Amino acid sequence: MSSVWLIRNDTFDDELETLGMVTIGWDMVGDLRAATDPAMVKDQIRAANPDQSAMSLALVAGTLERFARTMAIGDVVVAPRPDRIHLRIGTVTGDYLYVADAPTHRHRRPVAWTHTAIRRADLPDDATSGLRSISTLSQINHGAELFARLAADPRFSPQADNALPDLSTNTWLVGSRIDEADVTDRFIAAGIWQLKDGLDQRAAAIRIGDRIAIKSAYVRYSDLPFDNHRKPVSVMTIKARGVVSGTHDDHLSVDWDSTFTRRDWYFYTFQGAVWRLRDKDEYARALSRFVFDDENQDIEYFLSRSPWNKYSLPQDNSEDQKPTFRIPFPSTEPIYEAADRWREAVLTGTSLFSGRPLDYRAAVRDLTLYFIDSPDEGTDSFFQKLERQLTDAGDDAIALATELLYLYYLPVSTAAVSVSTKHAGVNGVAAWRDSVAPIPEELSTALSAGVARVGTAYQTQRWRLFAYLIRIVDVLTALPSDDRRSALTDWDRFQHTVSAVDDRGVWAIRYLLEHVLFPDHAMAGASRDDREQMLRAFAADDPTVSDANALRHHLEPNIRYGNRFAINLYQPPYRFEWRPLAEHKIIWAAWAMRAVSSPSTVTESLMSTLADASAVMAAPATALSPRLSSCSGTPANASSSPSLSAIHTRSPSYFRTPTTGDQGFSSIRSLPRSASIPPTPQSFLKKCPRSWPGRAMISPSVRPPPSKPRSV
Repeated sequence: MSSVWLIRNDTFDDELETLGMVTIGWDMVGDLRAATDPAMVKDQIRAANPDQSAMSLALVAGTLERFARTMAIGDVVVAPRPDRIHLRIGTVTGDYLYVADAPTHRHRRPVAWTHTAIRRADLPDDATSGLRSISTLSQINHGAELFARLAADPRFSPQADNALPDLSTNTWLVGSRIDEADVTDRFIAAGIWQLKDGLDQRAAAIRIGDRIAIKSAYVRYSDLPFDNHRKPVSVMTIKARGVVSGTHDDHLSVDWDSTFTRRDWYFYTFQGAVWRLRDKDEYARALSRFVFDDENQDIEYFLSRSPWNKYSLPQDNSEDQKPTFRIPFPSTEPIYEAADRWREAVLTGTSLFSGRPLDYRAAVRDLTLYFIDSPDEGTDSFFQKLERQLTDAGDDAIALATELLYLYYLPVSTAAVSVSTKHAGVNGVAAWRDSVAPIPEELSTALSAGVARVGTAYQTQRWRLFAYLIRIVDVLTALPSDDRRSALTDWDRFQHTVSAVDDRGVWAIRYLLEHVLFPDHAMAGASRDDREQMLRAFAADDPTVSDANALRHHLEPNIRYGNRFAINLYQPPYRFEWRPLAEHKIIWAAWAMRAVSSPSTVTESLMSTLADASAVMAAPATALSPRLSSCSGTPANASSSPSLSAIHTRSPSYFRTPTTGDQGFSSIRSLPRSASIPPTPQSFLKKCPRSWPGRAMISPSVRPPPSKPRSV
């Protein structure tokens, strides 16, 4: 049997048909018939792109070699059209050609096209899996016989019964909004459905006869058919259902069921604007029966399964809740919800973004082979190198890579990585394959907050952290189903399981992964050094506490939102126990407290002191020495230094060490960095020896221990 080739072309479209050819780029390389050695090809590419890595050079040289010498007359070519919906299929009819006077794509092969508009959606799954490679030129193995038959017979259709034996009616849930407006009524009245810009690749697989329903997801706190204990519940309203009666370039024709009454479905609601319900997923089967067979939802069943079993537990409204590191603010809830959904996706073997089955084992093998075991040491960006490395990886590997990058960005504060950067990174990888879903709308909100700041290494060493996540998925998915569920839902089992993965140099991603999956047990922090300082500050005398996460059993909550309490060692007062304030900040805070208690006196004294300090700084060097000796407490000539004498005399009255008796002193530690605090004579202090007694009055060296309120 002849070989079947997939060739991608982003330069020509209709020209391929009118000229009867396939083409390939890299015009810096001359006639390949003259290149008798692959090294000659590499030299020409390197001359044009000196910064290109060795791996990239090898990939390009290999592609050109296959196009010129491996591809043969009689071979079949499959060329996707730019619309990503249709395919051309034809047969190679001539040898390699080099058209020297062509403006671009000078490397060519004559082709006789048999089909020019085969819909990808009409192909069986085995054939579409053969189209997953993003390489410019690759050999098709899956579905090769079908493509060969199509190339040989212009009358043959992939929709024929013998060519598509697995075709069946599919079930789809689709979005109800365009540009933030609910257009369900318009869809029903017109007998159509479409996306914002008509139809795109997400809807390409919808066929005539498929069942379709319009849904809208949102969060509800009350008016539920079960006790949710005031916890937010994801709800999906099914607004319409029908059957697809026609497919068009920009819309679907739908026979909407005029007798249908809207119904609410709970919990399993996180999928995107186009969601295909798969029979292999038990939740999807239940949802399909709910929508199209009018079955009731078994709510008790869902409440017994993770992560929805949390709704069965009462919300503790007292301050005596169990100690937790879970940040209680509304902005962080989508982060924990997204982590729960990722956990469930791994447990059920489905994609987080699309809900489709995902072969995690095969995806991990590809990511290990092409990324971990094939490092690219070039100078390109992480994403440029990753794209080259995953050129020959399967679609499931690209989907997993996309979702692991989402997990990588999920806990990171937007102060460290902007929302747009997060989205661009994840969706940029998803765009490498037509079949890979981008971030669905309902999961995008989670990237708008963050639970921790990260250092520079979190981004410059992204490849290390990404490799760690791949290894974590490898370890988890290698477990039997029950053990995997235990490892992903039990803190101790999770710790034991991930301990098998080397975390040297990647502690940040391990710490953050622990927090988003187990926020009750793991603190929200990415720094190993911070944790060591915390242990020294709070558990130096307790040898039984060796993990900073265990401090939750020894500290009281210090943050509160409504009736929810949590421990956060990065917030006052704990923060200043393990990371003391700088001396100048303590001074500024003390001045602020004095200003609050006696603003007029402080202002008058401060201005006088600043004037004295300025006089000292402006004095000539010959006069400065005796004045500084006056600061030490043994003035050489007090009468010649009235300003300094005045300062020393007045010091006890307003430069004093704040005490616990000072009103509001405990709030000093809580002052925002942007607080406006009166300045102090810092220049003067720097010129005075540390032995000067008056320094203790200005810069207290001993601070009272912080109070430990139950909430701040």
